[in-house]
Amino acid sequence: MIPFRREKGAKGPPGGKIKGLRIWAGALALMALVAGGAEGTLSSAPPLFFTHPLHLGMEVYSLLQDRDGFLWIVTAHAGVAKYDGQKVHFLKEGPQGLSTNTVVAALEDRRGRIWIATAGGGLNVYDKDTNSVRVFRHREGDPYSLNSDTFSYKNHGNQVLLEDRAGGLWCGTLRGVSRLESDDRRGVFFTPVPFADGVPRTVYALLEDRRGKIWVGTDRGLSRLDPSKGVIETWTVGSLGELEGKAIFCLLEDRDGNLWAGGDSGLHGLLASGGMRHIPPGDPESGLPDMAIHSLTEDPRGGLILGSDLGFPGLWRWNPVSGRCTVHRHDAGDVRSLGSSSLAVRATLWDRQGTLWVLHGTGKLDGGTSSGGPFRIWRREKDSSKGIAADVVGGLVRDEEGILWIATFEGLDRYDPEKDSFRRFCSSPGREGVLPHRAATALGKDRRDRLWVGSPAGIALFDRASGEVVRHTATPTVYAICPDAYSDDILWLGTMDRGLLRYDASFGTWRALAPDLPSAEERRVHGKVWSVVKDRDHPELLWMPIFGGGIDRFDTRRELWDHWPREGLSPDGRGSKKVTAILQDRRGRFWVATADRGLLSFDRDRGTFHPVSPEGLSGGNPIWSLEEDLRGRIWMGTDGGLVCFDADRAEVRTFSLGEGLPSESFLRRSAATEDGTLWFMTTEGMVSVSPDALERNSTPPPVYLSALRRYGVPLSLDRAPERLQELTLRWPENSFEFDFVALNYLFPEKNRYAYKLEGLDDRWFDAGDRGTGRYVALPGGTYVLRMKASNNDGVWSPEGASLRVTVVPPFWERDSFALAVGGAFLGGIALLWFWRIRQVRARELDLATKVHRRTSQLAAANDRLQREIADRRRAEEALRRALVTDELTGLLNRRGFYERAQEMEAQARELSRALFLVYMDMDNFKEINDGFGHGVGDEALREMASLISGVFGDGTIRARLGGDEFAVLGMADDRDHFGPHLVGHFRNVLEERNALTPRPYRLEPSLGTALGSGDLGEVELLVRRADDAMYEEKMARRLRRLKRDRPGGGFSAPTVPEG
Repeated sequence: MIPFRREKGAKGPPGGKIKGLRIWAGALALMALVAGGAEGTLSSAPPLFFTHPLHLGMEVYSLLQDRDGFLWIVTAHAGVAKYDGQKVHFLKEGPQGLSTNTVVAALEDRRGRIWIATAGGGLNVYDKDTNSVRVFRHREGDPYSLNSDTFSYKNHGNQVLLEDRAGGLWCGTLRGVSRLESDDRRGVFFTPVPFADGVPRTVYALLEDRRGKIWVGTDRGLSRLDPSKGVIETWTVGSLGELEGKAIFCLLEDRDGNLWAGGDSGLHGLLASGGMRHIPPGDPESGLPDMAIHSLTEDPRGGLILGSDLGFPGLWRWNPVSGRCTVHRHDAGDVRSLGSSSLAVRATLWDRQGTLWVLHGTGKLDGGTSSGGPFRIWRREKDSSKGIAADVVGGLVRDEEGILWIATFEGLDRYDPEKDSFRRFCSSPGREGVLPHRAATALGKDRRDRLWVGSPAGIALFDRASGEVVRHTATPTVYAICPDAYSDDILWLGTMDRGLLRYDASFGTWRALAPDLPSAEERRVHGKVWSVVKDRDHPELLWMPIFGGGIDRFDTRRELWDHWPREGLSPDGRGSKKVTAILQDRRGRFWVATADRGLLSFDRDRGTFHPVSPEGLSGGNPIWSLEEDLRGRIWMGTDGGLVCFDADRAEVRTFSLGEGLPSESFLRRSAATEDGTLWFMTTEGMVSVSPDALERNSTPPPVYLSALRRYGVPLSLDRAPERLQELTLRWPENSFEFDFVALNYLFPEKNRYAYKLEGLDDRWFDAGDRGTGRYVALPGGTYVLRMKASNNDGVWSPEGASLRVTVVPPFWERDSFALAVGGAFLGGIALLWFWRIRQVRARELDLATKVHRRTSQLAAANDRLQREIADRRRAEEALRRALVTDELTGLLNRRGFYERAQEMEAQARELSRALFLVYMDMDNFKEINDGFGHGVGDEALREMASLISGVFGDGTIRARLGGDEFAVLGMADDRDHFGPHLVGHFRNVLEERNALTPRPYRLEPSLGTALGSGDLGEVELLVRRADDAMYEEKMARRLRRLKRDRPGGGFSAPTVPEG
């Protein structure tokens, strides 16, 4: 199990007020800190949960959020990057740009200008109102120029620039401090501010405290400006005097007035109460690692966040009350943990929405919030006291004491929520009182609250007090347990090969009940019962979803069967019957989940199905599980995440991997417990949902224009796009494309956009999740472009953004031109009109006759030609398909595979995407052919082809290369994650199919994978590499099989298929 993330570290001691004392001794510094701060203790900050929206892949230094809400990222070699949640726009070196791409800091002043400090390019300032950059540089011999063109990169909090209370700009460079000033005579100029001893210093940090004092961190310690003398003096008071000669990289004044300085000698504090404090690097008592501190950020929840440069990955937070450091680290098993396991945190920033932005050294940006959402992840743990036994869960029950019982494919787990502890019960061959089988495939309670466990060995009664099995009856593999509505001793069991069983616990006997169906195939399909749902209104009725067969209903009193539908799931009778789950809500409505038609409502009185398709609910996305929460909302586990559907409001909310799910692929297992918790099984473990903890983002996002183009070429603008108010277009350049953005960084991929051009459009156009639009060949006139957007939870901005668009018409469409031309030619037109009209009428009559005759001839000839072309194309297409298609499986053959592979190579190169290849063959195909005949062998090959197509999807090339060899080629979306997910999912589906399909053999392929870059001719190399990898796996499987076949070998438990 992976719990909600907790910070490590001890809690702080209780605090109080200390008045009238100056405490200089280090032993009393903690008390002084509490006295200078708020009353009471500084509690441990709540945990943080991270998303990972951006990775620039380049060295970066610091972060800035401007007044409009855009995030600016200072890079080491690519200028500054403006991030809006969707795209990154770079401001780089160039004739109209920066003086250099080597940037170390950025600051926004009170006028909204962005000041940019560089290393070697002086000071730059970007003005959004003019969309221009001005450069200030050092000039030798000019005392009123900038004292150096180079600013230090060792402060990661933009502190080499400072705007004071009066609006003055201070600059700290490698040669000291300068102040930017202006007057009518000299214009803009710099005034140097010297150090008292006359020795130049490298300045790393500038800070104005709440009393207006200017502090300076340098390579030689901490200094402060003496306003009466106009010089900067070294601070030598108390223990801070020991900093002389030591580098101070960053400064911070916290909300209580304490001054903190960080550098290569650790963390130093000048407390508001008058005391001093020092936490050296590598201090075992505080837990501060042996690192230099390059940035300081105050945590509004309490404490300081420390940024480093190299070598210390993780987000370090120091609690002044406890005196201890805690750290957030990357956890490969938790998508909500910090994004990097090896990079130091360079800078942090709390934005105006309360998100903590964490910038790693190579430009990876994480957004952290204190809300972990409604999810908790449960995964396999080797330690039986800390987690469940297996990621594949067969069932879950909450007893009257609040204890959770979890059936997994490695045994039965007991979880005590109050103690947060587990106890595991497993099978042990030859022992009495233990589970009869290693895999627990189902779990249920009877009317007397007794706990029953289903497995491939049958049904067992488990005594919760003793932890032992007290009764066991051998039955077919049990996957569903439903108590009878009227009898304490009758259970209804769903199985995978015998359908529905009636089990009598008093005698330990069972009998199978099956609908009377005409064909063996129908009987086989309806013999697979995944779940059994008791009718709320008529508890004697049981409902069963049948994959490929629709819905079965059984009357337990009369032992009568009903079945829906006979034709298909759509109202017109067409479509498949791939029903995966059925739910009757508290209002008696029936909801049906399918693998290919989305969510359906079912009218049981009429026996009809109706699609449910509100905006945001995709009908083509497979739905595997259904549950209802206490508010009546329907939750669906799909192949695209977890979906919450409010039928009354027609609102849909989809949760994805970054929001706390272990996987976006769900299985056909779910449960709801009496406390309102919902439980869903995924391919990567189990997730529990607390719907009451579901938070809604109610803040409408600000909307800005972000780009203007014409035929893909950016327009030259006299203002930044977000400041632009009017656009003028002249014929023939009366077309434009535009981008607009909602500044909602909380899952921005879920933002929605709409726009319209007033004066042309009478309705809003839905731009989906990308704010992009285009207008071509606009008529002359004046328009207003309106843009609006919603946040990730569908809250729309009330006003949005607007742009006045004026299209100047061509000269011949202007009124003045029309009057002049009309007056000049009006007389001539009148004279020619009557003469011309007679000639035109005669010619029109003759021409019409000839055209009609010739058109008839051409139409007849064209019809003949089109029929001949169509016949030839059909013949050529049929021949081409026969040449490239494997007749047995319907996949491509070897020739077809390599033809299609060349096309995908070219496409991958064009898109800069990597290629991946999965190569596999069936280890036991010869045994299947020899043991059961070629007909069974052919069926095994077709089943393998079907599994490959179902898992890897239409975006890949799937082929049978010959014999029992198969290959899959595709383009990877993510170079790091293409393989494990697809191949792991394929193995899970394959193991589930092997466990649940009643056939005398198993499908046991060996798999090999390879990843490439899409270079020309690379497919042959990928095939060889994947073949080598497959051969290695084949050898490993043979070794494992040899070990397993030795005396004392273990039993491999089945897994659950997804359909």
